[in-house]
Amino acid sequence: MMAAQAAAEGGGGGGGGGGGKTMDRDKLKQKTKSILSEYYEIQDMKEATLCIEELGVPGQHADMVGEACDLFLNSTSAAREQAMSNLPTLLAGCDAITGDQLVKGLTEVIGMIEDLRMDIPKAAVWMAVLVGRITAANAKKLPLSFLNTASSRWSKMTRRPASPLTFWSNLPLPT
Repeated sequence: MMAAQAAAEGGGGGGGGGGGKTMDRDKLKQKTKSILSEYYEIQDMKEATLCIEELGVPGQHADMVGEACDLFLNSTSAAREQAMSNLPTLLAGCDAITGDQLVKGLTEVIGMIEDLRMDIPKAAVWMAVLVGRITAANAKKLPLSFLNTASSRWSKMTRRPASPLTFWSNLPLPT
């Protein structure tokens, strides 16, 4: 159901295509939100993957990751808790999103964490937990170099210097 809807609203293109087609940021955000909502409801990875592919914008999958993180960070407590349970599984398990696209999208969000923390004080902790859960769901998708860089950045932000292993194992759970 959602795959057909995404294809119909995505402006044509068929399944996956090349990276030439693009979608404006507002439309991409709306499509990402729609795919996430349906995924959270029915928990069908194949359907979510098909929806993402049928949008026909593989060159913007990293942007979709960023939009998913933005929606996660700016949601209500209840919606964020639901996303914390479901978003890592989707980002880690969706074959339409490559490891490089996942890293690029997460890196862009992490690069804005200082600004985000002004409006969302726990943004750094929530993103760290999200990245930890993505890694737990599929460690092959996030390279060690990304995890080292991310943990170093978060250690500086939280003023808790630590090795990456210590950082990830002692990460406080958000409340």
